[in-house]
Amino acid sequence: MTARRRFRAALAAGSARVRDIIVECAQCHGADGISIAAGAPDLAGASEAALRSQLRSFRAGRRAQHPEMRKMSRDLTRRELTAIARHYARMPAR
Repeated sequence: MTARRRFRAALAAGSARVRDIIVECAQCHGADGISIAAGAPDLAGASEAALRSQLRSFRAGRRAQHPEMRKMSRDLTRRELTAIARHYARMPAR
């Protein structure tokens, strides 16, 4: 299965809001979780716990050097945050 098909399948399985957020994430982190923007890390295959921790840090404002991530994460619920972390953790790393 191609990366794009995996991405679409994952989006189909989630809530509409989580799907919308993941589409936004893909603008920098790539549809396959492999970064397409300078300075944005690859997320595919990363630890779900580590991704959750990073998202929580952005949401709380503890990672002030990344205002874009603060803005994108500040309204995430715990469930949405977990769903996003799980989505990227399940992707194959490159």
